[in-house]
Amino acid sequence: MLKALNARELAPGLWRWTAWHPEWEQDVGCLALAVGGDLVLVDPQFPEDDEEVWNELGSAIEGANDSDVVLTVFFHDRSAGAIRARWPDVRIHAEAGGIAHIEGVPTHLYRAGDHLPGGLVAQATPREGEAVLWEAASGSLIVGDVLLGQDGGLVICPAGWLPEGVARHDMATALTPMLDLPLQRILVSHGEPVLTKARTALQRAIVEAALD
Repeated sequence: MLKALNARELAPGLWRWTAWHPEWEQDVGCLALAVGGDLVLVDPQFPEDDEEVWNELGSAIEGANDSDVVLTVFFHDRSAGAIRARWPDVRIHAEAGGIAHIEGVPTHLYRAGDHLPGGLVAQATPREGEAVLWEAASGSLIVGDVLLGQDGGLVICPAGWLPEGVARHDMATALTPMLDLPLQRILVSHGEPVLTKARTALQRAIVEAALD
């Protein structure tokens, strides 16, 4: 799957790769799920001019029963529009709170608690337009911006990334119920993923932010 991007298989049917984001000016993490003949891309970023990558992606999409893109947060529309422009049958799922920021890209809106393609379940955050995704089959918590990989662990996003009236300790409170999930890994978009001792890393991030 996506060999041209050196995608790494983290669990059966779950791949992660990084790609350069021209506006962010750094590599960002992206995921692909292959479940029951379907393909789900989470926050996908692809090099605009690398036809080898796009051809490989096209083979994967055309070989799947259904293909979907799921965005954790509206900022991560990334290559979603370009994917749909090439393959109009691909469905784009975005958290309903962010629709005003990505008008014209999503085909489906979701909310916390909704079940999404690939066995993903949306979890609420107090950041408008963003959800955390739980993938039970691999025990993976998939996050967009609310958690960042740092120094081998995790940190809750800076206060400046949060809506007015929401503090980092509020985000810590919102993420606390996720400690009850059977966490195997936490897959972030920014920084390195946590592939071992995921619950410990999340708990430390929550405790650190709770002290703000």
